[in-house]
Amino acid sequence: METKEMKFVDTNMFLRYFINDDQVKSKKVRELFIRVKENKKTLFTSESVIGEIIYVLSSKNLPYNVPRKIITELILTIIRLKNMKLDNKATIIRALDIYANNLLDFEDAIAVSVMESKKITKIYSYDNDFEKFKKIERIEP
Repeated sequence: METKEMKFVDTNMFLRYFINDDQVKSKKVRELFIRVKENKKTLFTSESVIGEIIYVLSSKNLPYNVPRKIITELILTIIRLKNMKLDNKATIIRALDIYANNLLDFEDAIAVSVMESKKITKIYSYDNDFEKFKKIERIEP
């Protein structure tokens, strides 16, 4: 049995798993995530990795252009695993829900999620997208 030493997992690992564009690499990543699911391996990733996954999969300039809800489902499948560590996991999961169900980019969805968790109701921003949220008051300096 493998040691549970934590290792960081980068964007390209997730993309190989989700896209399955390289059979050999995709198979190896699938096996890695199975070990995580079986509690034989512990991995850590970051908010920026999640953001990059979303950027690549949703990009209209790349061959993917995956819908928001599917991107969210794919990411949640992995980050909800007990041994997939992520700082502020609950906040990121909420941000993914906001991203999937609103026309906000992921970074703004994180802002809304953080505001909710901190009970902040006002945001300084020139971005009108925040006005979609009744509990948030957008203000300009």
